[in-house]
Amino acid sequence: QLRKVAPTDLTVVLGGESGCGKEVFARLVHETGGRRKGPFVAVDCGTLPTTLVETELFGYEKGAFTGAEGTRLGHFELAAEGTLFLDEIGNLSLEVQSKLLRVLQERRIRRLGGRKDLPIDVRVVAATNLDLARAVREGRFREDLFHRLNEFMIVLPPLRERMEDLLPLARHFLEEANRTLSRSVPGFSGEALRRLAAYHWPGNIRELRNTVLRAVLLADGPIEPGHLQLPGSGAPPSPAPPPRAEAAASATPEEPSDLALKDQVRAAKSETERRLIGEALGRARQNKSEAARLLGIDRKALYQKMKRYGLK
Repeated sequence: QLRKVAPTDLTVVLGGESGCGKEVFARLVHETGGRRKGPFVAVDCGTLPTTLVETELFGYEKGAFTGAEGTRLGHFELAAEGTLFLDEIGNLSLEVQSKLLRVLQERRIRRLGGRKDLPIDVRVVAATNLDLARAVREGRFREDLFHRLNEFMIVLPPLRERMEDLLPLARHFLEEANRTLSRSVPGFSGEALRRLAAYHWPGNIRELRNTVLRAVLLADGPIEPGHLQLPGSGAPPSPAPPPRAEAAASATPEEPSDLALKDQVRAAKSETERRLIGEALGRARQNKSEAARLLGIDRKALYQKMKRYGLK
């Protein structure tokens, strides 16, 4: 399906469970299609505040509202001659759906506060984990927009139904995590690979990516089952056995108790996470969507973590 649809300019709708790789597939559509030299712009419609959706998508002119000190391009213009990926499109309000339909039909946009329509040249790939046909029946999604978007529909199966992809994906995410974290973890132990294959992955590809990222952070050599931190994997391996209860009870500052060790591990993980978020924001030049993508989390989770760690 990818080979057939990528070379065309058809609007594509990707369905499937949350985390099953819709953005990865959308990027493949872009990178193997005729617009690969243009930008790929991803927008998570599910995390955009309702009051900002229109300005984010279509942009605004100087003076359009209080604080609009200059013209800002929206995502449709930023994706010119490339691909615009609209994730969680089912979360858009009916009002914004109406404006999106007009844009797709006329291939023109009007910035907020603007007086003229501007032509656009962009391919749209949309994604949702909702049943859009049901949303149409329930009046939550416009039927005309549904048919306009649905030129080519692809439903991505969950990871548990395509386990032949698991190990290649795990190795890809290992290489990605080594680059992101500046590590050189060599690979997975045989037992870790068996643990990956035995797990059911309710969070799909997103869960796999985050699992490998954490494992790379924890491992000093090959990744072992404990580094995966999956249900039933056990705790991360330790170079020495834990102290006995008697020793823990009489622990001195030089011999910290199990509780103190847990506190230290928790603090170290928090500090590492804070540093990684800072690095991701720096690499993304403070672009929150790109930083969230690098970290393998959504924008809402990124904002929550930034608030927790006092990052701006």
